[in-house]
Amino acid sequence: LLCVLGTIPGPILFGVAIDNSCTLWDFNECETKGACLVYDNGRMAYLLMGISTACKIITIIFVFTAECLYKPP
Repeated sequence: LLCVLGTIPGPILFGVAIDNSCTLWDFNECETKGACLVYDNGRMAYLLMGISTACKIITIIFVFTAECLYKPP
């Protein structure tokens, strides 16, 4: 359970952030969205840094909570 919760959401969040920073998509002959041709580097930097910072803050909160609630045997 821990491996699933720790490894699956990360790539999805970063993938969404990278897709949201695209400014020009390549469309194929079927008019379906293909690869990104141009990225907004500033937007991508803010999105990726925001995700990383949010994850770090959540981690710090859980570590402090665990420290406060821990009862030695």
